[in-house]
Amino acid sequence: MLENLTKKFDALSDGLYAIIMTILVLSIKVPDKLSQLPQFGTDILWFLISFIIIANQWYRRARTMVLTEKYQSQS
Repeated sequence: MLENLTKKFDALSDGLYAIIMTILVLSIKVPDKLSQLPQFGTDILWFLISFIIIANQWYRRARTMVLTEKYQSQS
């Protein structure tokens, strides 16, 4: 039962991370004029930084879950 609950939690968590990353992409607006290109570059840079931070958090959470399962199976 606990294993089933853990899998559901993992799926929910993965879904939330996917939604957050999608919202990040949707917030980027394509410039209408060439004069807005520097601001667009700044927006892309902030997107990449945010994406890397969120992806790192997702990876660390997933890795922690794997290590927890491994530890529990040894007990």
